[in-house]
Amino acid sequence: MAGTYSRHLALIGFATVCIQGLLSNSPFEETLKTALLVGVLFFPLGWILGELARWLVEDQVRYERQQQLEQAARSVPQE
Repeated sequence: MAGTYSRHLALIGFATVCIQGLLSNSPFEETLKTALLVGVLFFPLGWILGELARWLVEDQVRYERQQQLEQAARSVPQE
């Protein structure tokens, strides 16, 4: 999940800078350098956010599973 999220975030950042450069009639080389820099900076940021999202989802699933097991244990009749 983190790898996919990081690639998507890097490509979104790269594309945003390229479109901004086109709309503002910036020089091609300057726009490309800035877009590459943004892509390189957004990749690790996306990786961190993707790992955080994975951790949060896994933690929530563990919590819900534990709650279900406790509820099932309480509903079993005691002899």
